[in-house]
Amino acid sequence: MVSLQKNQYNAFITVADARRKEKGRLSSLTFGVKDNMDVRGLPTTAASRILRGNIPKKNALVVDRILDEGGRIVGKTNMHEFAIGATTTSSAAGPCLNPRNPAHITGGSSGGSAACVASGEADVGIGTDTGGSVRLPAALCGVIGFKPTTGIIPDEGVVPLSKTLDAVGILGRRIDDVELVFETILGRRRVAVEWVGSERKPKIGLYMFGTDAVSLRVREFVEGMKDRFDFSPVDIPLLTKEGPGLRRTVSSYEGARFHRKWMEKRSGEYFPDVLSVLRGGSKTTDGQYSQALVELQALREDFEERMKGYDALLSPTVTQTAPLIATVLGHEADYRSLLALTELFNATGSPSISLPVGEVDGLPVGLMVSGAFNCDFKTLSVAKILTG
Repeated sequence: MVSLQKNQYNAFITVADARRKEKGRLSSLTFGVKDNMDVRGLPTTAASRILRGNIPKKNALVVDRILDEGGRIVGKTNMHEFAIGATTTSSAAGPCLNPRNPAHITGGSSGGSAACVASGEADVGIGTDTGGSVRLPAALCGVIGFKPTTGIIPDEGVVPLSKTLDAVGILGRRIDDVELVFETILGRRRVAVEWVGSERKPKIGLYMFGTDAVSLRVREFVEGMKDRFDFSPVDIPLLTKEGPGLRRTVSSYEGARFHRKWMEKRSGEYFPDVLSVLRGGSKTTDGQYSQALVELQALREDFEERMKGYDALLSPTVTQTAPLIATVLGHEADYRSLLALTELFNATGSPSISLPVGEVDGLPVGLMVSGAFNCDFKTLSVAKILTG
């Protein structure tokens, strides 16, 4: 049932009130669901003119699991068109505004899911993360954003960008809410983590810290946690050098294949920056794509080997604060660099979560916690210590 409510940050494309039952593990929580996920009877537009009038007849599997446990969906959230962008300004619904300062972007592509949580219009946002699309807006809006291990949450009923890299993710203001939602939609309770109840401190690698103002602020936060963790610097040369290129090659190729049916006849309906990515992906040959998958697997094996000495890695989520909307409009392609750190952990496929840890010049900054493949609960445990 569609109803009207406040939407001052343009976080929602469609405002709704969808609930299946009054009781369940999620009955105390309200949800904003990214507009590339199907909610039966509500439009799924992926913020694009291409999908105008698309009304699904069934829910995405993740939506069913939320509704089955009493969750209440209050809207479909704004996003960067087809999840191909980092700003949530290329949207048929118009730019999403950052609740911390509405003159600034939310980041993307799950900008509306971050904004509705930051503004208090929903307790939890559900998004997708192919290059950082949950963690980047979480950092820029000052909330928590969790990308689980790629593929661990089913993506049935989600408009794809890259089947190899897409991950359904969760945004919230409280780590306990994020963990509860993850457990619920995953369908299993948290597993024990070996250091809980012992004297051993988690072993943490410090990765990709620079000398920019955001990195220095995040490092200052980390320095205050020395008594809780065993820190050491870590270098992962293969991931640092090859991760971004491989991630983009695979994502753009798979995206172009999915969009080919529309690109041939409706190219003028895409936002220019989105069309540019898809056209770039269409130039990648099948052989180049196959080779990229081989190299991606080798990168993941190298990463897993290096992670054997660590419980998690810490990095800045992004090394700048949210840019001004007026500066970004028309130049969205220039801001794909906002994903430079987050996309590394889409390349690895491993769990990664952004935590708000302070401000620079009055705007939020995020600390990213990343773990080994399928070590989602361990990664969440480190995050809980950092937020405690």
